[in-house]
Amino acid sequence: MLDKDKATREALAILDKEYEIFQDPYMLPVKALTRYDTWDTDHSPAEWLALCQAHPNEYHGISPVFDKGEYGWKPVKLISYDEKERKYKVQVGETSQTKMVTRLSLLFYGEDPDAFKQRVNQCKER
Repeated sequence: MLDKDKATREALAILDKEYEIFQDPYMLPVKALTRYDTWDTDHSPAEWLALCQAHPNEYHGISPVFDKGEYGWKPVKLISYDEKERKYKVQVGETSQTKMVTRLSLLFYGEDPDAFKQRVNQCKER
């Protein structure tokens, strides 16, 4: 059984230390990076959705949320995927707010945070 609290802490530690996309004033925002797809070996959106729907009462990952003037990574539940927009619909845990996010803004608990960081950094370099 995956310890979601521990997974969140470990992922946040990696992201806080090395993944500074939201703090770097010279870096393109995530929205500008969405045209790059480096998830060739990852699960498809349908596979992620199926994995998450098997555990509807649990958080499925973390996503950046703008709160009190800054971004922070917060636990989210995956609700759906929009094929046309190529975005995931997530529900933010603390607020129950829903939002649409790209794959670059969604770190699933079932994936390696280091691999996620590497993929985002590959997009930043393109």
